[in-house]
Amino acid sequence: SICLDFLRAIAAQMVCIGHGIVFFVPQMRATHLPIMQTVGVLLFFILSGFLISATLLERSRDPNYGFLQYFVERFARIYSGLVPALLFVAMVDTIASQFVNLQMPSTSYGWRTFLANLMMLEGYRGAFANHDSMQWPMFGTAAPLWTLVIEWHIYLFVGAVFRAGGRRAGDRA
Repeated sequence: SICLDFLRAIAAQMVCIGHGIVFFVPQMRATHLPIMQTVGVLLFFILSGFLISATLLERSRDPNYGFLQYFVERFARIYSGLVPALLFVAMVDTIASQFVNLQMPSTSYGWRTFLANLMMLEGYRGAFANHDSMQWPMFGTAAPLWTLVIEWHIYLFVGAVFRAGGRRAGDRA
């Protein structure tokens, strides 16, 4: 677990450093190498998939563990990062707009866009993508948070498929 947490921390730092290079020193980005943040995201997703699978197998041995408990655990994990990140983006964008000529579409800000991003509807491409009410822009400069949306949907899909698979792992003889 410590090793996996360490690898996840490295992957997260690859994403942060990669975005920093792209935003602040783009001349440092080598064109012949994979983009550091993309590799970090892929590594993080692979490790998360492994951890989710292990967690589902471990916890499903408890007969009282169901999709609701799984949902609450995943919700807490994703939203404990998403909410502070969106608030941080709002603060930084507000400060930056006072000192830098930050040009963002007016639809990128506001409480409705903030709430739509909390509901993970930014850039929605699901079954109801043709409905205008489901199309929301990223909140401010929060574009790098797209990975949380994908992770959330992967978590829910995997959990639903696992639960729909029938009996719990502990019930198998």
